Amino acid sequence: MIGTPEDAAFALFESGRLAEAEDAWREILSRKPDDPDALHILGYIVATTGRIGEGLKLLDRAVQRAPRVAGIRSNRAMILSQAGRNDEAERDIRRALDLDPRLPAALYLLGNIRSSQGRFDEAVTAYRRALAIDPRMAPAHQGLGSALLRGGDSEGARR
Repeated sequence: MIGTPEDAAFALFESGRLAEAEDAWREILSRKPDDPDALHILGYIVATTGRIGEGLKLLDRAVQRAPRVAGIRSNRAMILSQAGRNDEAERDIRRALDLDPRLPAALYLLGNIRSSQGRFDEAVTAYRRALAIDPRMAPAHQGLGSALLRGGDSEGARR
């Protein structure tokens, strides 16, 4: 049984029912306009459904309300990176990792940014750090193999 409106909204989000989750989080924000969790999740939903500018505004508000929450910064960095704003994304990644050095999503994203910059050794390091924390993180395995291959280590990429 789902207890609070937040629980119900989060269940919709986790089940991939994003339109319904968006409506639920907007309803929560109408009652609690400064709730950092609602701002965070709604911002993420909005941005990943193609409304990056609106999503970033919500994520910015979430960061203002909860500046020490690494997950908000990490998700904001992901959206910034998808928008091609890697310098800003990297600042958020660094801040997220300062707050929680064991955040595999931030390390994975850092690996992606380094790889896109052709800095394959740094990408490999970031992916390996992510995998040391979460060895089942399939995208990090893929990123690691790609960075090794693109960096000239075809033998390492095969392993």
